[in-house]
Amino acid sequence: MATTLPRNQRKMLSLSNDDIRDLAVIRRAPEALRAAGGSSEARSEAAVIRAIFEIGLERVREESDAEGYAVLARDGEQVEHDAAMRRRTRRIVES
Repeated sequence: MATTLPRNQRKMLSLSNDDIRDLAVIRRAPEALRAAGGSSEARSEAAVIRAIFEIGLERVREESDAEGYAVLARDGEQVEHDAAMRRRTRRIVES
């Protein structure tokens, strides 16, 4: 059976007055969007919102990755600590 991919969907998005003001600033100053890692060619309101969404999503992924790496580092440190304690205990028992 063939799997069908979901097609693009348009979603409603509630924006506060501050959001609308910020969106207008970004649309008038595309260098702000470029500085955040987006495309300066995103000139329509929908395109700017999409670019902002993509930038935000990338930041969420980066934060998630950083948290995951921190957990791995802590786990690795714990493994090293446990091994050191076993070696210490073994030396004490053998003495």
